[in-house]
Amino acid sequence: MAAAVMPAELPAQPPGCNYYAFKGHNVTALNWTSSRLCPGGGVMLVETMNDDCKLFQLIVSLVVIGAMCGLGLVGNVLSMITLQKDNVHTVTTFLLSSLCVADISFILPAMTVIMLPSYCQYFQHCPIGLRQNLPFVEQFGWAVVSFCHSCTVYMTVLVAVHRYFFVCRPHDCHRLSGLARARRQAIAIPIASLLFNLPRLFEYKVRIMRIRDFDTNTTFIETFKTLTSFADNPWFQVIYKSVLYCAVMFVIPLCLLVMLSVRLLRSLYQRRVSGTKNQSAGGESRERRHKRRDDNITLVLVIIIGVFVVCQAPMLAQRLLLATSTDDDAHKCGHAYFYVEQTANLCAVLNSCVNFAIYFLFAGRFRQTLLTEVLHCKGRTQGSTLTEMEQRNGTQRSRCYDDDSKHRLVDASVTTQTMQTGDVAVAPLLEPQLENKATSTEGLDAF
Repeated sequence: MAAAVMPAELPAQPPGCNYYAFKGHNVTALNWTSSRLCPGGGVMLVETMNDDCKLFQLIVSLVVIGAMCGLGLVGNVLSMITLQKDNVHTVTTFLLSSLCVADISFILPAMTVIMLPSYCQYFQHCPIGLRQNLPFVEQFGWAVVSFCHSCTVYMTVLVAVHRYFFVCRPHDCHRLSGLARARRQAIAIPIASLLFNLPRLFEYKVRIMRIRDFDTNTTFIETFKTLTSFADNPWFQVIYKSVLYCAVMFVIPLCLLVMLSVRLLRSLYQRRVSGTKNQSAGGESRERRHKRRDDNITLVLVIIIGVFVVCQAPMLAQRLLLATSTDDDAHKCGHAYFYVEQTANLCAVLNSCVNFAIYFLFAGRFRQTLLTEVLHCKGRTQGSTLTEMEQRNGTQRSRCYDDDSKHRLVDASVTTQTMQTGDVAVAPLLEPQLENKATSTEGLDAF
């Protein structure tokens, strides 16, 4: 492990320690993974990476995360295209599309601040122009990553909340959950995330320093990312980065998601038990088939929530370790925090890349639409979309969605008056009914 060397025969350096001598010619800013402010505004650099840790970080940050980011970008784009094939623009379709946008916006900056430093640090080589500019990228890059992560977190919460109203409180669905309301909430999330993460923009600064190599008796310039005096304040570290950040980014959303998931699973279980009893008494009716499709949508969303909770756990552990640690060297290679931090980065990226696989594995209609309408694979579809099948049968299920800020509810008991357009009968939407005894559904055709 290299160390800062100050030979005794050289004149003493001015206070502030922003002029250092390092033994070894190939010294770059990326060799040094820790920096501390010195009296007078200087910087003391401490190397904390040995070769084994650099290799571990390279495998996790460059190889594994890089592969996940590539697959995640493709998967999220395909998910957006497939969801847009939905004939009826429902709340769930819109929110899942918005979640895809949030995931893409998180993956792109995460690739920059996680993969590039790992590559440069291990190979001691950066692409042309990046070596001196990488600290400037990291200065604001982590703030952007934190902002996009906040959007991803609360977009997932928004999906869960709307699904809860749809499944557990269907009679209030048209009043509390609608497309126009969901659009306003989706716009409010990035605005609130920007305000919350605004202090992160002032967390780091870049210092330009002269480095002296005593072996070659040369001096060269390096750039380093260091904490600002604002971020080095104990109040900022304790109140904002420890208490507020943990509460807003982890405790509150995780508690909400766990509570909503339990209620959704309980509702699914009750409906499955009820459906089994009804099916044993007679054949499977059209209404029970509709409920089964609704349950499948709910199950897919519960799986997404479960994956999200599991992926956020290492990040919460990282924050708790950072907040409770009293050892200044706790972040160094070989300590638990180093490996927890790498695992947290891996899980955060995984959470934004895995939703496409969940849709494909557990949502049959999504898979069918993707293969036939998006990828144009040969083969006959299993059937028309849910809306078309209902319209051919002359009945429309009760739906709960908001079209152009006007709540409309179609009662399942009303026979539709259809206009024949080719093979598909188009059913007119009715105005809200005073009484609705049928189970509401959003009619997510993409699933």
